[in-house]
Parts: sequence; structure tokens; C-alpha cells
Amino acid sequence: MLAKPLVNITNNAPIVNEVKTIYLTSGAMVPLSDFMDLKPSFMIKEDFKGPTNLDLTAFLVFNKIVWLGTSYQTGFISFNKANLQSSLNETDAISAIAQFYLNDHFRVGYSYDFTLSKLASYQSGSHEISLSLTFGRRKQRIVSPRYF
Repeated sequence: MLAKPLVNITNNAPIVNEVKTIYLTSGAMVPLSDFMDLKPSFMIKEDFKGPTNLDLTAFLVFNKIVWLGTSYQTGFISFNKANLQSSLNETDAISAIAQFYLNDHFRVGYSYDFTLSKLASYQSGSHEISLSLTFGRRKQRIVSPRYF
């Protein structure tokens, strides 16, 4: 049985309780040749209420300009969670990703997520377009010449 949300009496707005979430992520850039690199990475997300989430991602990077990759997102039960429904499908989605660095300051990306869970019968996936603008760095300066 789910608990009723607490309600603020003055304006009838729900009170949201913060949920602690822990993220663990790592990755590496592995040179395969002079013009091609492999960038594998992972991220684990634990919120202590639902399945633990695992994202596995890998990119092939061509000449540091074109990035082509895939990502797999899934959930798994890391320990006994009392409120967790037993019917949850742990497999969630797989993604295809492409990114293009047009110059040192501008990146364009596209990804398509295909749902693998029971939600696949309700939706056919999602598209994402991203644009990234990197501003030039300021000239470096010494804030304090002291060394400790």
C-alpha cells in the first residue's frame, strides 16, 4: 500500500520529500589507431527505492570529430527492497547515438532510444537532438602566488 503524500494545509500543495541518490560513473578513452578511439563508460544509479539502474555506453571516435555509439540501460535488484514490485521488467532501453564536432566550439548530436520494456507497446522510442556551444577560456592568471 502506498502512503498518501503529505499536504501543506495553507495552500493544499504537496510536500516533496528529498530522496537520496548515489551515482557511480567511470569511463576511458582507448586509442585504437591514429584516427580512431574507443570510449567505453558506465553509470550506476541507486535511489534505494526502485531497481538499481545501470547504463553501459560505448563510442567509436573518428579523428576526434565523429562519435558513433550505443548505450544500453537496464535495472537490476542490488539488494532486498521492501516496496519494490516483483513484476518490474529490468530491461529498459537501447540507444543509437551520433555526435559531430563541427569545430572546437560547436557540437551537434542525435540519439534514438528504443524501449525494450513493456512500454514498447505504447511508444515506439524517442528522438533527441542536442546542440553544444563551448565558450573560449579566459586567459589564465595567477590568483595567489603563495604555495602551501
